Parts: sequence; structure tokens; C-alpha cells
Amino acid sequence: MINKKKYEYIITSEPLNLVEKIPAKFDLHWHHYNEILVYPPEASSRRKPVVLVDQTTYELKPGDALLIWSSEMHSIISNPDMVLMGIQFPPSILTDIPEFASFAHLFRSYHLLDADDTKMSGMSEYIQLKMKQILDIHKQKNSAERPAFL
Repeated sequence: MINKKKYEYIITSEPLNLVEKIPAKFDLHWHHYNEILVYPPEASSRRKPVVLVDQTTYELKPGDALLIWSSEMHSIISNPDMVLMGIQFPPSILTDIPEFASFAHLFRSYHLLDADDTKMSGMSEYIQLKMKQILDIHKQKNSAERPAFL
């Protein structure tokens, strides 16, 4: 039986669910989508966001990205200045890419893309750049669909 308090069911016609401002707190939950949370490098906060993923706590700093895989229990312990942004997407987006499909399962062991880790910082920067581009496209699409008087 599914505990509905710990399960976030996302229904969307879009393949991506963008969240510009992650709430200050979000209870423990899981969902079928993969999720990437980013702390944009230009954002500043004296208090660092803290996220729990499968019993591991991550304190994020500007430039970090956090990967949360489908069905992993996670919560936003604190995001005091709401600096985190996120994107949720179906796992099939990764497995449908032929060049990526054969080793996509290897990424499940990764969560934190640390901006200070020279091996991971490039990936974190790339993810954040792509998220901003997607967000810009999403905003343009939504503003184009609104009537001019709004």
C-alpha cells in the first residue's frame, strides 16, 4: 500500500516539470521522475540549503547540483532563502538516448555534483546552463500563450 503522504504523483503533458523556486521545506516523499536540484552560482544565501536523499544529508553551496533518481526517498530539510531550482523528468529521457542508454544505470550511484570538485564541476555547470535555457524557453512559451492584456 502506498503512503500518500510520502508519494508525490506528478501528472504533466510536458516531458519536463520545471520548478523555479523550490519551497523552503518539503516533506519526505518519492516519485517516478528523476529530479535535479541546482543551487545557481550567482545566488547568494548566508544559510545553505539542506536536502536529504536516501538517508544521506547534503548541504549545498552555490554551483552545486543534486541528482535524485526515480523512487528515491528525499526531502528538502531547509531551503531558507528559496535559492534552489529544480527540474523533474521521466527516466526514459536518459534511457532513450542511444549513446547513454547502455551505461545510464551507472549514474544512479551519483547524487552530488560538487562545484568544488574539478571532475564534477563541469557537469554541474552544464546541467545548470541547460536548466536555465529550458526555463527561458518555458517562460517565452508561457508569455506567448497569454493574451496581450494580462
